[in-house]
Amino acid sequence: MNIQPNSSYHDRLIRNTRHRSLLFIAVAMAMGLVARAYRNEPYSNLLLTIVAAYSADTLWGLMCYFVARLFLPQAAIITLAIVTLLVTCGIEFSQLWTPSWLVGLRSVPTIGFMLGRSFVWSDIACLFVGVGAGSLMDRFAGSKLLAHQKSN
Repeated sequence: MNIQPNSSYHDRLIRNTRHRSLLFIAVAMAMGLVARAYRNEPYSNLLLTIVAAYSADTLWGLMCYFVARLFLPQAAIITLAIVTLLVTCGIEFSQLWTPSWLVGLRSVPTIGFMLGRSFVWSDIACLFVGVGAGSLMDRFAGSKLLAHQKSN
């Protein structure tokens, strides 16, 4: 029987990575819902207008990164970022495809919220910023799991 000496430490690291991911997902979801609620408010300050316009899509990218981290706790940060960008940009580009059944599906609020309703190039930029921010947060929030894997 092959028993790894640090398997309990490794399991604890995976559990902590998943807990941290759940926390980041919850915070990103809450902030994203607030951002969407105030997206079309008129602001006299240019910075507030920019934040209101683009923060929800940026937070969507951030949240998707940590959803991927939740399911792939051992993946390298760069691999996770690439996979997340492929999936989120794929969802964004799918908005260019408008068969009647898919338009009907997108009219359901929850599904429309996840899949989006219209393609906008600025959303792609927001996804890159959100996934990049998630990658940096993952790197600096204590992703010890990767360092542990490299040492074994």
